[in-house]
Amino acid sequence: MSKNKSQKQKPEALINNIIARADFLLEVVDARFVDLARVKHVEANIMKSGKKFGIVVNKIDLVDKAFLLDIKHYFARQRLKDKTFAKYFFGYAFVSATKRINTKSLWLLLNKYVRQKQAQITVGVFGLANSGKSSVINVLKGKHSARTSIQAGFTKGVQLVRISKRIMLVDTPGVIENANHSIAEQVLTCSLNIDKCSDAATVCINFLQYMLKQEKTKHFLDAIANHYGIAKINNAETILKFIAQKFRFLAKHNQLDLNRAAYKLMRDWYEGKIKFYML
Repeated sequence: MSKNKSQKQKPEALINNIIARADFLLEVVDARFVDLARVKHVEANIMKSGKKFGIVVNKIDLVDKAFLLDIKHYFARQRLKDKTFAKYFFGYAFVSATKRINTKSLWLLLNKYVRQKQAQITVGVFGLANSGKSSVINVLKGKHSARTSIQAGFTKGVQLVRISKRIMLVDTPGVIENANHSIAEQVLTCSLNIDKCSDAATVCINFLQYMLKQEKTKHFLDAIANHYGIAKINNAETILKFIAQKFRFLAKHNQLDLNRAAYKLMRDWYEGKIKFYML
């Protein structure tokens, strides 16, 4: 077996390794859809192991400040209705890792746990693809971190970084494959690799049809209309046609290129240009 293959772990094996070796876990979720972005089967495994975890609500620059209060209320409700969650959920931090907004809250969360444990801890990071895990790790590493040798029990290539006197960080995020979600939900949570879609139009139409049917997402149409300056439309394929017409996306024989329109819509959604969020 080649060196690269020996170093590579499957996503589930990697996250299980991180859970086993870390003392405290940070789950990174997108602020636009916190509940759907939580990986609850991994949370269950963490709680089963008797360890605590915090939730990093990332990309707060993409939501209104008033919505952050809604998220706080959401966590309060979760604590009230789930005693196990209340026992092992240590707290949350609101940040925008790429824009370095409110990153102090992340350190406050970690240092609070350190003070409670009165010992050195190892922290692991996990979450769905595209939630900003690597950006959170980079925030924690900063300019003054120092790599350490690979410890026993960690797969080759997975290293620890000392980020403070009492905190070690697993310098590899646990990326969770979103297999339990439909294709539409994977687009909604920005966890589907749309660059690998062979038929972007079909994927995007599926996504739009899902959004049209859900009570929580009915205002997504308003967000699309506002972003693209088009009429509010209740048909998924027609939405793509309007976008293709607006941007003059043409295929052969001057036919509307729905694939290009689909890529644009999904890319704009992934990048936070379409202003919509939900709990």
